Formats: sequence, structure tokens, C-alpha cells
Amino acid sequence: MITFNERCEQYTLPTIPLRGIVAFPGVTLSLELARPFSKNAIESAQKTGSLIFLVAQINAAEEEKIESNIFDVGVVAKVKQIVKGNDGNTKAVVEGICRAQTRELRKAGGYYECDVLTREIDIEGYPQAKEEALTRVIIDKIDKLINLFPYPSRDFMSKLIFVENIGELCDLTAANILVKASDKQFLLEHFNK
Repeated sequence: MITFNERCEQYTLPTIPLRGIVAFPGVTLSLELARPFSKNAIESAQKTGSLIFLVAQINAAEEEKIESNIFDVGVVAKVKQIVKGNDGNTKAVVEGICRAQTRELRKAGGYYECDVLTREIDIEGYPQAKEEALTRVIIDKIDKLINLFPYPSRDFMSKLIFVENIGELCDLTAANILVKASDKQFLLEHFNK
């Protein structure tokens, strides 16, 4: 019998509105932060447990009215490293942990913070042999696709071998193969991996 278990947790986290980038769980991103509120958010996250909320802006060119210009779903991520450059920009390496729904985005001092609700769904009882077979088929198709185009890299293919479940495989594939941010956001908004 297949059962679905959903875990939900609520957080208030420093938030970085992303322009033209969609973060995924299990995917590491290198971000170059130029906007003051983004730099302040990453520094706040580093001081308070290293968790940050990454959410794509609907209109990437919009600099004002950020509160009404973000998608409903983003990713809670862990800050892995921060480097401040001589040019005033800050570079950060972050790794997505899980999807989260936005509840309320607001200014908090010199950065944005967001109330978020994380949702993780575990599926138990799905036949392991069937999942393994489906995973092999997907990886084979991706390998054939990679051989047709120079993008994505073979490095991406080597990461797929170590993926533990189909949900992670789909997230990693979407983050590396899809080109349009709108397509990535569409897939991110599906919680039922």
C-alpha cells in the first residue's frame, strides 16, 4: 500500500529575491549579490543559522515593489560560503534544502524577510524495483540528450548517478536542463515530487 506523508514547518527567514534564477532543493548555486538588501540578507542568514529563503521575482527587471513581485514558491537554502569582493559585490554559495510556500514578505531592517511554510512529501510503499527501473530509464534518456548538445556538462551526468530518489532526480534535471526560468518555476511549484 502506498502512503503519502507530508511534513510542514513554518519559518521566518532572510530572503533573497532572485532575478532570472530559480533555485531547487538539492542543487548548489553560486550567486553574485549586488543589491544591498540581498547582501544584508545573506549576512543575516550567516549570523542566524545559515538558512535563507530564495524566491524568484516574477518580473526580473523590477527594482521596486519587491513584495508584490515574487512567486508563491521558493526554496529554503543553506548558506555554504560567502566571499566579499573588492568591487563591492558579494558572492555566495548556497544549497537548496526544500520547497517552501511564501506567506508574507516584508522589509526587516536593511533586507527582506519572509514567513514561509516548508512542505516535504514522503512516499512510502512505492515498489522499489519500479522506482529503480524508472530512474535508470530517465538517466538513460538524459545521457542521450547530453550527447546531442554541448549543454549541460558531463559533470551533471556524473551527479545523477548518486541521486537517491526520483524527486531529487527531477529537481536536478530541471535545474540543469531547462533553459527558461518560467519552466523551472512551473516545476518547482509541484510539491508532490
